[in-house]
Amino acid sequence: MEVKHQTLPDAALQSSVEDLPDEVLEFILRFVPPYKDLQNCMLVCKRWHVCAQSVFRQTASKLTKAIGQFNILWDNITASDLGYTITKRFSHAACIYENNMYVFGGCTTNATSFNDLWRFDLTKRQWVRPLATGTYPVPKAYTSMVPYKDSLIVFGGWTYPSLSQYYTHITMFNEIHFYDVRTNKWMLMNATNSPPPMAGHSAYMKDDEMVVFGGLTMSPEFQHQIQCSNGVWVLDVPTLTWRQQPTTKPRPAPRYSQSVVELDSDRLMLLGGVQTLHNRFVYNDCWMLTMTGPVWTWKELAVKNKEWASSNIWCNPACRVGDKVVSLSRSRNGWNGARPLVTSAVRISALSRPDNPPVSVRIEQSLQRPLDRDQNINGRRGELPRRPSNAPMHEQMDKALRLMRQLQEANRYRMAAFACDTTQDGGIPEHDLINIRNVAHLENNRDPPPPENPEIKPEVKKTKRNTLTMHVLDISTILNGNSLNYVSWLCPRLGETNGAPEELIMYSLVKGNGELIMFGGVANDIGLNYSETNNMYSNSLYTITSPRDII
Repeated sequence: MEVKHQTLPDAALQSSVEDLPDEVLEFILRFVPPYKDLQNCMLVCKRWHVCAQSVFRQTASKLTKAIGQFNILWDNITASDLGYTITKRFSHAACIYENNMYVFGGCTTNATSFNDLWRFDLTKRQWVRPLATGTYPVPKAYTSMVPYKDSLIVFGGWTYPSLSQYYTHITMFNEIHFYDVRTNKWMLMNATNSPPPMAGHSAYMKDDEMVVFGGLTMSPEFQHQIQCSNGVWVLDVPTLTWRQQPTTKPRPAPRYSQSVVELDSDRLMLLGGVQTLHNRFVYNDCWMLTMTGPVWTWKELAVKNKEWASSNIWCNPACRVGDKVVSLSRSRNGWNGARPLVTSAVRISALSRPDNPPVSVRIEQSLQRPLDRDQNINGRRGELPRRPSNAPMHEQMDKALRLMRQLQEANRYRMAAFACDTTQDGGIPEHDLINIRNVAHLENNRDPPPPENPEIKPEVKKTKRNTLTMHVLDISTILNGNSLNYVSWLCPRLGETNGAPEELIMYSLVKGNGELIMFGGVANDIGLNYSETNNMYSNSLYTITSPRDII
């Protein structure tokens, strides 16, 4: 039987990617990193230029939609995947410039600060350490870094007290350093009318002016005494001249470690912060600063659904994505949540809440920790726990022995003013004899423990993971001409999100093209048993993106 070979038409053999519909071409381009590679795709032809621009827009809008729906994807880029990588740190400064994320400074809790500058190539996903020339900044943390034209402006910060005898106090700075990205050079700039040294402040570029708010400063009256600030300072970059900007009252309370979010070219939004002096107050309020006219205007915004707010907004940065503001924090298991790990030189002995927990949270707390209103039994409130009927006999005996010894201790220290060690005749008190006889009786009647079965392996208890949860603040009510005076926290997604990291604080969070980038931080759960202190710090990099669509 003769087999006839069918040939395809010449037109089919000459098909190329140019014959694909625009929808298919855009779908393919979504797999290209939305940085330099996708920008290079725009240079192929006019059609690719239009499709690549559409991909940029869709990537940004899909991220905003995914955040509003809490439908996000976590991706962990570990240090082992990156090869040559940055040192573990927290309280560093980070910003996006073109297709790179720059990280400066930071510290660890063993009084080690850094003055190195690192660049993370967002296209290649690689760390690069530029070996810059010029006058380097001193090692410091809690500094600010903002992009301006072809430079990065680094201002303020502090150096932790060293363990040596030469440094016993915090050292703060008000120096201004420019890093020229093109020439790879550091420059120390001399400005006039400089503000006091500060750290933990917020900085924002408004045209040719750098606006600085709040932070920690040294008291001019008392040496080495730290105080919080609520002042606004403005640096005119071309002339390198500072001025203290007058603002209206009421204004935000003095604070540091707050987040500043740009609303438009003339408005900023202030969120959170902490005051560690006198009242030790953690803020979850929200303010809007209008930067027009000779006197800038502060306006407090009402915050709805505070029970869904980020629990550690003071030590975790917030980042705007479209009409949403994202903060990553521990999920609220009750109002108090986790006790924060204080790693800064300013210790927080007690944290107060701005307002009382809502009714729903108080009900949840009462369910988790029931109120005990029963009669007082043997120095303890409530009924004694009943022994489970199916428990082994030796376990029941152990519990009885422990309970008896606890009762002995309670009787020994209860009403100590009337307690005595012996009776009048020097013998043992009667109630102690009764307790001793009861304990001896229980010990004699206790069954021997069952023989161990080597084949049965003990169950490994699962360690509860405290992962980061995304908290979202809806600011659409104050954008695009809307003049409503409130913002709202959205109800977070219940349960653990796949790929979410362990709880960290004092990390950096910046917005890239269609993704949020989180780097560094220090573990907040002091109850975990870390084999090495260095494991408390992180140099891992996480990204938050939207799920991919299919066609």
